[in-house]
Amino acid sequence: MFPKEMSVERSSPSSSVLLPQEEKGASTGDRQALGRVRLFLRRNISGYLFLLPALLIFALFVWYPLVLGLVMSFQNVDMINPSAWVGWSNYQKVFSDPLFGVAWRNTLAFTAYALLFGYLVPLALALLINEMRHGKALFRLAFYLPVMLPPIVISFLWLWLYNADFGLINAVLGAVHLPGGLWLETPGTALPALVVVATWGAAGSAMLIYLAALQGVPASLYEAAEIDSANLWQRLWHVTLPTIRPIMLLMLVLQIIATRSRTLSLVKQARWA
Repeated sequence: MFPKEMSVERSSPSSSVLLPQEEKGASTGDRQALGRVRLFLRRNISGYLFLLPALLIFALFVWYPLVLGLVMSFQNVDMINPSAWVGWSNYQKVFSDPLFGVAWRNTLAFTAYALLFGYLVPLALALLINEMRHGKALFRLAFYLPVMLPPIVISFLWLWLYNADFGLINAVLGAVHLPGGLWLETPGTALPALVVVATWGAAGSAMLIYLAALQGVPASLYEAAEIDSANLWQRLWHVTLPTIRPIMLLMLVLQIIATRSRTLSLVKQARWA
């Protein structure tokens, strides 16, 4: 009986001694974690302060309109009377409209064509300018000039070019005894006309990025290709395009984003003009 009791009595002090050590280790870990947090904030607080105005502007002009538009889609808003909550009735009207499917088909078609030509045309222009011996600066400026124009100026310019009565395109066609057309009024030509406007207005910036990537292709690769009697097409296919492939993938992603954001803005600007 006595050895067992003595073992119990001896074990109890050891457990009581470990509890303060565990609490001490936990408090030390908490202090270390708090110190790491303070060090992180001390190192990055200036960056967060510089980022704060941009976040506030982005929240005011991007996030807030998105949330407000989502809320207004469930309301009856006429800008005169107070808004009334109507639930899903607005969505039911849109989905039951027979023009809803036509609008979606036109939007997807415009997105596909604008993405295709907006991706290939700047690349082709950059390759052509890169092969020129003289006049590179002039052509770079000429193709980048539309990017510097305001969107409303581009809309008015192309509305004048496409005008059926006194537009430049019909005037040139009439000078060579060819029939003009209703470029923006005919269903068969309205979509290609908008694709031309979108490609013309945005090709300059992508072209400059491609030109910068082409300047980084090592000249030794071209010299080795010439020694192997490679022609222009072979140098382009086996040297130039593989070298700038990462930039091409990046520009493809950027072109997809830009095409989706430019679809509605271009149509709205043309309607307003």
